[in-house]
Amino acid sequence: MPDFDIAVAHDPDTRITLATLTGHIGPAEAQTMEQRFEKLVQSGPALVVLDLSHVGALSSQAAAAIAELHRQLAAGGAALRLAAPMQTVRDAIRKDRLDTLLQITDTLDDALAA
Repeated sequence: MPDFDIAVAHDPDTRITLATLTGHIGPAEAQTMEQRFEKLVQSGPALVVLDLSHVGALSSQAAAAIAELHRQLAAGGAALRLAAPMQTVRDAIRKDRLDTLLQITDTLDDALAA
C-alpha cells in the first residue's frame, strides 16, 4: 500500500468534491487528513465523496476525523458519502459506527450518482 495521500478535485458547476484517499490512515495521517478536510469544507461543496478504494487501513482517529467532516458539512447543508471501501476499511467503519451516520456505497460511480 502506498504512502498516505489525499487528492482533491472540485467541480464548481456541480459543487461536488471528490477526495481520493490512498494508503494506511493511522493516527498521524488522521491529523493531516483533518487539516485537509478543513480546507475542503471552506470550499463550500454541496457534496463530498471520499473515495476509500485505495485505503488499506483506517484508524479510530481517522474515523473520528471523517465523523467531524460529516458534522461540519451537515451544518452547512452539504452531504458526505464514502465510496468503495475495502473490506478491512468497511469493518473499521462499522466498528466506529460510521455506517449509522453516513451513506456508504460499493462503487465511486454509485456515490457520485446517489
